[in-house]
Amino acid sequence: MELYKLRYLLVIVLHLSGFLQAQEFHFGIVNDTDGYVNCRTEPNKFSTINTTLKTNTVVYYFLETTPSNWININYFQNGKENSGYVYYDRIQSIEGFSALKSSILSKDEMLFKNDNYEILVTLQGFDKKQHKFSYNKLYPSTIDKIDGESYYGTDGNMPANEFKSIKIKSRNKVFYLPEHFLKKLYEINFNFLQVFENEKNNTIYIYGLGGDGAGGYAMLFTITDFQNFDRFITIPF
Repeated sequence: MELYKLRYLLVIVLHLSGFLQAQEFHFGIVNDTDGYVNCRTEPNKFSTINTTLKTNTVVYYFLETTPSNWININYFQNGKENSGYVYYDRIQSIEGFSALKSSILSKDEMLFKNDNYEILVTLQGFDKKQHKFSYNKLYPSTIDKIDGESYYGTDGNMPANEFKSIKIKSRNKVFYLPEHFLKKLYEINFNFLQVFENEKNNTIYIYGLGGDGAGGYAMLFTITDFQNFDRFITIPF
């Protein structure tokens, strides 16, 4: 019997930095009393419905509504990236949920806590001896891949840190996020790490920004009922 179900969703979105500054990027979830929302091709109720998204589906978007109060969202469905329009009040921002109190214990440990959970995030220095690198042919000092895969956090430079573990403790359970769930994410910054709790559906959201400049990225881990895990990575910078 599986102890948990792991779904890995990778989201890559490129935007001009000026465009990002003019708008506000968010992760959010579908929140509709009907249990789903119609996602349309255009920002009006008469346009074609390209799909329906269930309540609690994670989306990402820029907080810019049309004159008729529709927003353009991005989502993954059947392994493909898609976008469409939904009415603005059908989406709830992750930041709208209750935030866990945070404290930085050291340069490598940060604790988040409320009445229901304690979450300890631990970092470690990046040990280049434990990895293999592929370098750019035109720019030999630029790292293209680490351990044969694309990565997040630097623009070709050697990373300085990475996740070591994320420990989640409730009143009667203790577990760690799977190690491979934390891979390929470098240059984590505690100043931009937050945790939110959605008590209604027993979900924890771990949200953060990593890297800087061209290596910057946004990440979201979701943990529901200690059984279902999602990981979302986007490059909105």
